[in-house]
Amino acid sequence: MALALKQQSKVNWIKFSDENSSYFHVIMRKERLENRITTFMKGDVIIDDFEEVVKHLVKHFENFMDNKSSAISIIDEACVKQGNYLSLEQQDDARWYFKKILSLRDHLDESKLRQAVRGGKISTKRCYNMFVEETQIDYAGAIWDKLVVPKYRFIYWQISNSQLLTRDYLHRIMAIPNNLFPVCEADVETHEHLFFNRPYSYQVFEAVNKWLGTFHWPRTTAELLQGCCNTKNDLTKRIINVVMAAVYYFLWKSMNKCVYDLCCMTPSCLSIEVRKIVHMRIVCKGPFKDSAAAGFSEGLARRLETGGLSFVRRENAFL
Repeated sequence: MALALKQQSKVNWIKFSDENSSYFHVIMRKERLENRITTFMKGDVIIDDFEEVVKHLVKHFENFMDNKSSAISIIDEACVKQGNYLSLEQQDDARWYFKKILSLRDHLDESKLRQAVRGGKISTKRCYNMFVEETQIDYAGAIWDKLVVPKYRFIYWQISNSQLLTRDYLHRIMAIPNNLFPVCEADVETHEHLFFNRPYSYQVFEAVNKWLGTFHWPRTTAELLQGCCNTKNDLTKRIINVVMAAVYYFLWKSMNKCVYDLCCMTPSCLSIEVRKIVHMRIVCKGPFKDSAAAGFSEGLARRLETGGLSFVRRENAFL
């Protein structure tokens, strides 16, 4: 009861901003110091040697857990001591992830680790790119562009690598009664058919082109990847890339709703939804410095203004 009242008094102290807050912080620091084990009593003598304190702590834990405990076998004084590197030798019953970290220690280049540090903090992205030597994919930058809605990026990436769970893929890994596209039942459900070569996709492309302008939509995955490789430093192409990602996302979503909910968006409604999302995405991510120099098309801006959607232009930037 006394402990509960003490904790409640601390909460009230913080909540109501007591003027004597300095005293409160002194008390908190005192309690933290009291919880640290820096000394122990051996008879009438106070032992404050760090090495002795560590040994005493480990021995106390062994006595508490019993020597037969499985936890005792992985305890080592080196775990408690501080240093630049962990020096605990690998043991057969150690945790697998701890063994993995220790095995990597001898293969890490400290100079590369230092290169990954920026502003006193290590960048996991830079560190990963240094140690994982894989071939960079040209179209990855367009698919993971910050202009693209995050959840669209993942589906866009899956489409680009033909990794969505379409029926032709499922048919290779498990037995399914039918691998035809359930909407039309005229062709096998593949990425090519679902996103590029079915009548519904053609109608969506035509509806989008009414406000996007003349644009040749990819007919194959290879054409899609080729177009994604040429979006860098070109704002017009980046915006078209955002439109493509949104369209393909809604095609996938519409197909699932058609199969599971027996309903489907009309091509015109899907087109309007894409236009709204693209507009809001550009507004949220802008302004763009010197949009004309970045390659933004004035015609594309005017076409996006249809249907009550307008960009506020100020000093060649979107706001």
